[in-house]
Amino acid sequence: MGFKTIKQTNKAVFKEKKSKFIGISFPIKNENEFLKKLELIKKEHPKSNHFCYAFTLFQKPHHISKVNDDGEPTNSAGKPILNQIEKLNLLNTAVVVVRYFGGTKLGVGGLIRAYKNAAESCLDKQEINIQEHLTSTSFKFKYEDQKKIMEIIKRIDKELITHNLKEEYHMTIKQNEENLSKIVRELKKISSIVFLKN
Repeated sequence: MGFKTIKQTNKAVFKEKKSKFIGISFPIKNENEFLKKLELIKKEHPKSNHFCYAFTLFQKPHHISKVNDDGEPTNSAGKPILNQIEKLNLLNTAVVVVRYFGGTKLGVGGLIRAYKNAAESCLDKQEINIQEHLTSTSFKFKYEDQKKIMEIIKRIDKELITHNLKEEYHMTIKQNEENLSKIVRELKKISSIVFLKN
């Protein structure tokens, strides 16, 4: 089974009482990738007052989520952003809402509505993608078994990362759980293979 995520970056602008809220949604693979993107957004908007966000990640076997109100009243920004992501059942998805203060306070209720609307708007026209849960295994093997190994993998399907280790070879296979278990079962028949801890 896969999970739903978004395919690209999308922006939307929402205005409320002269405050401007720019919602930016984008796919992520891990928290470090999100933090790098957040820094880029901050550089693009150096005069902004707040960078509130929420994101969800699939990190086997758990789904995790994080929110940040960035100085706004507690639960007035990050939580309503997260609610919009979760309403669409999206994982590996981030939304940052950049706020430019317009001089009029919105109150907690007004902030919740504004951040909700900004997040909803930037997610509204996103193309949804179904992404498979991928797992990986790594192993060492002798050069003379390489052809046999590749035949097994190609027979079942593949997404490979490989590199050499001097006299022995090392390979990592990343694949959905069903295919990976079939590949591992076949590879265990080759005596030279030593499976490594991931």
